[in-house]
Amino acid sequence: MTVTTIFGIGIEDSDIVKIATVIVTASVAIFLFFLNQFFNRAKEKRELITEKTEELFLAAAGYSDKALNTIDYALDNFNALVKYEEKVTEEVLKFHAKNISELFIEISKVQMLLELYFRKYSKSSKYPLTTECNLKQILIDIDSKNLTLINSAQSVVVTTEQKIYQFCSYIAELNQAPFYKKVILKKKSN
Repeated sequence: MTVTTIFGIGIEDSDIVKIATVIVTASVAIFLFFLNQFFNRAKEKRELITEKTEELFLAAAGYSDKALNTIDYALDNFNALVKYEEKVTEEVLKFHAKNISELFIEISKVQMLLELYFRKYSKSSKYPLTTECNLKQILIDIDSKNLTLINSAQSVVVTTEQKIYQFCSYIAELNQAPFYKKVILKKKSN
């Protein structure tokens, strides 16, 4: 039996093989642990983005539906709301105010989801909210008692809804793509 000295400790050659085996096994186990953590985190992130993309899609539908209903109501009651004619009941005014309030909540949901979960895409050409697209401006336009602004708000709502749906499709495609394709998709969108 041969004894080798490592760090001032005498170790037999047969023990060196055992120690080397233990070190290699431990290294592989640690590597696999961290690799597993990496893939679990990536999967959890992908699932979260999928969930939030679905929420954004539904919030956009809710926003669009509420906005178009509010605009239709404002147009149907335009003369009464503008002139505050005697036939305008308190009920009509309350209902209009309630619609505006509910629309504000829907707009806030859309903006919150975009800001919290999709801010990193704000430089992308696919990002639905740009500096010229202010969702809260729609509230001002609808409540303005200006027929032209109310009518233009309708087209802004439809356009914004389409942009959000396209953005959701882009995120879904990006979220399902392998890593190397994500880089290519991001470069194409900019």
